[in-house]
Amino acid sequence: MIFDPFGDDFFKDLFGEMFNISRPKIGEEHTTPLTETLIIGKELIVLVELPGAKKESIKIELRGNMLRIKATADFYHASQPKEYVQNIQLPVKVDKKYSKTFHNGILELKFKIKGWLPKPRAVEEEESDIIPIK
Repeated sequence: MIFDPFGDDFFKDLFGEMFNISRPKIGEEHTTPLTETLIIGKELIVLVELPGAKKESIKIELRGNMLRIKATADFYHASQPKEYVQNIQLPVKVDKKYSKTFHNGILELKFKIKGWLPKPRAVEEEESDIIPIK
């Protein structure tokens, strides 16, 4: 066997362990898309980057203040399309009706704000159990 310092396996083994790099296997591809959540006036706007996805493949589910977005991109691999999945906890209560646009791989969702979520309350020292560390 001839040692090839420029071979694929050499660098993959060396730098893969050094930088904790792992490549997803075909068929196990699952990507979290980039998202942006904005509050403008009385609207909540959610922007999601879904490059390569088709409008027909986008599934949107809203339960309470949890938004789930799934989509499929065909360009990644001919026999195994790339799947996008993103769960977003919305910072406000929203109306279940929304508008959506999808252009150049960017999904834009607009919700009417129904109300604000209650602020998390601070825990008083008297309420909490303090466990001493020995």
